Amino acid sequence: MIKNTTETPTSRSSRPKPHARPINSSTAKKIDDAIENYVPIINRAAYATTGPLVREVVRAMAPTSYSNTRRLLSMVAGLVSWRWMHTGCDLTAERVFRDSTISLYVNTVLQSHSDVYRFDITRHLGAVTTRLTGERTSRLAPPPSQRLAPYTSAEMAQLHSWQIALSTAQARRNGAALLALGAGAGLTPAEIIAVRTSDIVVDGDRRWVTVRGASERSVPVSAKWIRTLGQALTTDEDLLFHGYEFEEYAPRPIQSFISAHPGPVRLTPTRLRSGWIVSLLNANVPLDVIAEVAGFTALASVTDYYAHASSTNINDYLDTITGVAGATR
Repeated sequence: MIKNTTETPTSRSSRPKPHARPINSSTAKKIDDAIENYVPIINRAAYATTGPLVREVVRAMAPTSYSNTRRLLSMVAGLVSWRWMHTGCDLTAERVFRDSTISLYVNTVLQSHSDVYRFDITRHLGAVTTRLTGERTSRLAPPPSQRLAPYTSAEMAQLHSWQIALSTAQARRNGAALLALGAGAGLTPAEIIAVRTSDIVVDGDRRWVTVRGASERSVPVSAKWIRTLGQALTTDEDLLFHGYEFEEYAPRPIQSFISAHPGPVRLTPTRLRSGWIVSLLNANVPLDVIAEVAGFTALASVTDYYAHASSTNINDYLDTITGVAGATR
């Protein structure tokens, strides 16, 4: 059942958003033009009727970049047009944005699309539904994925060379933040993008990163990356990685930065994190400790990385398995 509420979509969207930065007038106009002039490729005739609700919903979600505005328009327009053409329902957020409607839409209209695409559509439309109506929606299970292999030593050397050779001081600081927080502390892309300079804690020779959000924790930085972290900290910016302009998909600024500064080896924060976790496995750090510092809620998440860990030999643990060597009964 839809949650009854007296709030309008617009009033609900006006609440402050964590970490969001104000957008300039030029970007705001570009976003408004995108919303006003958008015409879908499919069901164009229906858009004359469904367009007003689509525009209202997208404006209520307050996107802060052109690319996210276009993506949101496409997703919302697809659902609204399909719902109206098949049921002729009143075009209100409460009638269109429902858990059951999204599930039916994804499992029929989008059934031929990839699991990743359907998962993404469900996630975004679910967020819209919860924000506009208060209804919690069910989500598809994340698509199965294999853990990325860590970088080799040679590749890490190339990444380090790439970082120190970047053309501007700001770019070098961003590169340092990615390497230090990814390879040195195993943070996810979304966690990297949210780290503030004040989240770095100095404890003698050690450095700790305070990670906020769903997986709040403190992570010690690997000693060999402390110098690189120091390079990232030479900034007056509040956020350690410069470029976080919007909240819809936090890791996107990282990908934009990497694409704008290509190197011989493409930097992927997920691979940096993988290498950090595998290095802890190779050092025989207990699984529960790894899970804690990595922000996992289940030990099974750690064991997924064993495929890339160093192989062990039973002879190395024979005495432990059998007891003290030479013991008799």
